[in-house]
Amino acid sequence: MPGKTRCEIGKVQLAIENPEKYRSKLLGLIADDMKKTRETLSPQGCINVQGLSGPVLVEQADDRNIQLYVNYSLAISLKN
Repeated sequence: MPGKTRCEIGKVQLAIENPEKYRSKLLGLIADDMKKTRETLSPQGCINVQGLSGPVLVEQADDRNIQLYVNYSLAISLKN
């Protein structure tokens, strides 16, 4: 490199192209978790889920992995 040229490498950030293509897989995992939760707490309870229409979000977990998730809330009303 020429004498006054300087080269630096900044922080590398992982990403994924088109995270929305994983939505059906994520929703299936959420449905499985809801089923297990219902069976554990009360098969007669009412489940209310909100936020599933939000975007698939991407977060870097470490130097080699990312996490995909849908930010949602789950409320369970138990019947006595």
